[in-house]
Amino acid sequence: MSANMTTPVGTASLAAPASDAARSGLQQTLVTLVRREFWEHRALWIAPLATAVLLVVFALFAHGHTHIVVNGGDVGDQPFSARQALAFSTIAQAVVWIALNVVMVFVLSFYLVDCLYAERRDRSIYFWKSLPVSDGLTVASKLLVAMVVVPLGVWALAAVTHVAISMVFAAHSAFGQLPQHLVAWNTLTWLRVEFLLLIGVILGALWYAPITGFFLLVSVLARRNAVMWALGIPVLVPLLERIVFGSHYIFTFILYRSAGIWDILANHGDLKFISDRAAEGNSHFNMPPLDALLGELHFRAAFLAPDLWLGLIAAAAMIYAATRIRRYRDDT
Repeated sequence: MSANMTTPVGTASLAAPASDAARSGLQQTLVTLVRREFWEHRALWIAPLATAVLLVVFALFAHGHTHIVVNGGDVGDQPFSARQALAFSTIAQAVVWIALNVVMVFVLSFYLVDCLYAERRDRSIYFWKSLPVSDGLTVASKLLVAMVVVPLGVWALAAVTHVAISMVFAAHSAFGQLPQHLVAWNTLTWLRVEFLLLIGVILGALWYAPITGFFLLVSVLARRNAVMWALGIPVLVPLLERIVFGSHYIFTFILYRSAGIWDILANHGDLKFISDRAAEGNSHFNMPPLDALLGELHFRAAFLAPDLWLGLIAAAAMIYAATRIRRYRDDT
């Protein structure tokens, strides 16, 4: 009787360490798979890093002066006010982030279309399937790279790049190659803008998840020319609808999935931040720092938008389909 009572206790004491070891092993495997993606697809980090370096190099050669016109007369060079300098700094912060994100979008699009197709094309899929790694974990690693690691890495790279460019601009301004007091540094404002951009990264990753799922599905289905299929379907299907039915519902839907969430976030353009600038003559030098948007953007409406969550459901379905298809797809 006592032996029967002690057996479950002993089993339970051994099960906990075994579970921890299994969890640790799973995490290590996932980390290794993520590293594999960066080894095999070096453009994921080389392209953003090269763009950041080019932006800093361009800043090194920047020079110029500002001529201010008052009542039709040119009053010549004038130093920036503290407000103008801070606004310029935060605008530059956003411009650097946008430039790196444009590069990231192109790199990730080609990566997602190619990642599952390439392993079948070069037959490396046989090696990876010989390892004790599930298809689900393999696809999850690619999803983690595209939706988390690269976007957050580019966000951090943009922040570092902006600091470097600000230092270069400040040096140019001090030596008279740029307007006086061009750069004004405010750590709190900088952090608020970075937080605003981070929210944009998270929201973008969630909103564009269906596109991520679609590209992965094309990558696992295409027998050749995966990029052609990925680009051709969104172009040919709306064109075919227009020719056959004379409507453009699919084209409108594609446009909405491309930028609809940003319209919701900006309350369809009805922002005091924008209307006040229009009343002041649309002069960007009169604009306040971009962190003023934190109090006006409709984050709650954006994150609770039904289309955002419906898109995530659709993305989950396509990613699940890609995982199942990869199990049996080797083009033999």
